[in-house]
Amino acid sequence: MSEFIDNIFKNKTENHVKMQILFLDIVAYSKRNTARQFELIQSFQKIVRDALHEIQGQNLEPFKKRNFDMQTDTILLPTGDGLAIGIPYHEITELALELALAILQKVSRHNSRPACKSFKNDHWCNCHNKFTLRCGIHSGNIVLYRDLFSDRFNLAGSVINLASRIMNAAGPNQIFLHPHIYAEIIDAKISFPKDHFHEYDKIIIKHGESIAAYQYIKPRSPGLNTDINQEKNSSILNDAKPAQPTPQARPRTKPAPNRNRQPPNIAALEQRMVHVPKASFIMGIGSQKQSQVYLTRPFAIDPYLVTQEFYQEITGTNPSCFTGTRLLPVDSVSWMDAVQFCNKLSAIAGYTPVYQFDGNNFISDIKQNGFRLPTEAEWEYCCWGCSKGVIPPQATDAIAWFMRNSQQTTHPVGTKEPNPCGLYDMLGNLWEWCHDWFAPDLATSPANDPSGPPDGLERVLRGGSWIDIEKVLTPIYRNRTTPRTGKKTFGFRIVRTLDHDNT
Repeated sequence: MSEFIDNIFKNKTENHVKMQILFLDIVAYSKRNTARQFELIQSFQKIVRDALHEIQGQNLEPFKKRNFDMQTDTILLPTGDGLAIGIPYHEITELALELALAILQKVSRHNSRPACKSFKNDHWCNCHNKFTLRCGIHSGNIVLYRDLFSDRFNLAGSVINLASRIMNAAGPNQIFLHPHIYAEIIDAKISFPKDHFHEYDKIIIKHGESIAAYQYIKPRSPGLNTDINQEKNSSILNDAKPAQPTPQARPRTKPAPNRNRQPPNIAALEQRMVHVPKASFIMGIGSQKQSQVYLTRPFAIDPYLVTQEFYQEITGTNPSCFTGTRLLPVDSVSWMDAVQFCNKLSAIAGYTPVYQFDGNNFISDIKQNGFRLPTEAEWEYCCWGCSKGVIPPQATDAIAWFMRNSQQTTHPVGTKEPNPCGLYDMLGNLWEWCHDWFAPDLATSPANDPSGPPDGLERVLRGGSWIDIEKVLTPIYRNRTTPRTGKKTFGFRIVRTLDHDNT
């Protein structure tokens, strides 16, 4: 148990703590056989431990003043292919960078014996216990909490996710930094001048959005790969050969939408969408807390869950666990996947996208006319059948796929009876992502067009799935999870805000 972190946890007034994050990834780890993976992890862990010990020795005086120890007071989060390291000591702004350099130097010594041709060319092989790392660094407020099962401290938040995205742009033995931690290091006027960093205007992160990044390129740094594209105003978004990235990390230029050829599914979508006029209803009927809600913006909603065929036509991918007929709903999608689909569909159809990425989170403007996820209030109103009735829909065999009749799989959309609004699968088949961040309680006062709190850790899902029992499948049952989580019980349907003249 770390006394330093325990004191932070006891004395903090909120759940956010300032930390530096170093995200490490073993290049092509999953390509090795099981025996080699075990050897690599053993070597990797020893190198990290030795590097933490080394950094502790280099900073004894400042650490002693704060009773901080790099070996016991950092938080290590295994990631499967590597490790995320949370450093709760922020007085030394370059601490994560120094740790990354120490680790790469030790990796270089570990790899000092002659390597085979495969390792030299591809940075991995099954015949040697050698490896390279990709490093991403960020800093900011991290959610610190105790694990319910182990009582250990754990971390969460967008800073960790962005450190991972920055790391994905790096090549073998390269260090990439988020602009925030770069600015902190430069502003501190320490021994890291600006000419030791190479700026990339844009790098493509996981969901097709771009942010700036800085690569650390100090010459003659042991173990550090300083290769960069020498083209003027270099940008990973535009460079043909940026920094020798690994195949899975190679940034891809986002193609411009082809507005001259709309996929045929878009025309069919526009024709079938159900128009929902302005309305009011009691949200949460049957629960302990209810709220009068006014939907002042008319909208159109797809009567069907997004199918695998449609999802693949727009994104070029199909993440689904269940496959078969083209009318199966797409499953295993995260909230981030769903809104990215909405943005791509909006661009192709000529509408204004609802979601924008600000470098940390997606921000949205649901007044725009692009495709989006329904708000929790819109979804619940539609699940009631777009009426003010108080008789809730029942999870019967006639309208829903759930535990009793699903045979443990999803089913083609539209194969059960629709609700009074003409919508299919509002209950069962797949949980449906909603637009909103999760709030524990619904507002008790009347609200116009509620769309959830401005930020949070989890997004809302509604409706239940093929694996759930009847009591879960109601208009008011609420589920939630992190927006980057995708499960084989998760899907979505789309809506679009209409101009008032269209109703």
